[in-house]
Amino acid sequence: MQDEYPEARFLESALESPEFRAFYAQYRGSIPWPIHWVVNPDVLDPRVHGCTDHHHGECGIVLRSLPSTSLGVHVLAHELGHLALDAEGFPGTVPLVRAGSPDAPLSPLLNSCLQDPIIEGRLGSFGFPTVQKYKRWTRDALEDMLAVRAMHGEDLPFALRTQRRLLVLKHRLWWKAITAGEADVYFWKEVESGFPALAEEADSLAAVIEGVGYSDPDSMAAAMNELRRALELEAIVSAPKPRP
Repeated sequence: MQDEYPEARFLESALESPEFRAFYAQYRGSIPWPIHWVVNPDVLDPRVHGCTDHHHGECGIVLRSLPSTSLGVHVLAHELGHLALDAEGFPGTVPLVRAGSPDAPLSPLLNSCLQDPIIEGRLGSFGFPTVQKYKRWTRDALEDMLAVRAMHGEDLPFALRTQRRLLVLKHRLWWKAITAGEADVYFWKEVESGFPALAEEADSLAAVIEGVGYSDPDSMAAAMNELRRALELEAIVSAPKPRP
């Protein structure tokens, strides 16, 4: 069931957090579009705690529940961070395949692969517990990777294989964005041990993306195009462009 709230009511508990209050004060004013503040757990996948919807000159933040816990506030800030990137002109892609196609999720996954590390890096500078969140999310990621291997072995269909490559690449970039050169003992070590070929490929992709850069709109567009080419997504995922 979907419930939409006025902004003040939706954010009432979140604004008690000094980290969120500072983040909100810096970035909320830059977002020019109307925002719908929505609670609707029914539209979110089991592993997803929140999402951002943005089209036709309006946008929405959808959470499982009102953000009254530290995790909920962190998720809220992350989703608000996506709208802030949109307002700054950072690009995104859209699917070129029909809705319901197994390839359709590859567009939002490519977007989040590069946007999520930037957002979590920003949140860390405001004092959000980004490493704790990373540890929690990587447990889920590893469980899913092991479950997929148990079901399919290593001969994955294209969509699943590409999802897994984007997932590991995102975590590689994410960890580097929230720490200062520390070794990733929570996720990367496990991937290198259990999925060595995937780790080698993700490391190569990360080196390419880091060489291009993705910290500003133009470099992110170039990095997204590199991923579209490297992962053979040019017929599946649109060229990146800023949100209207």
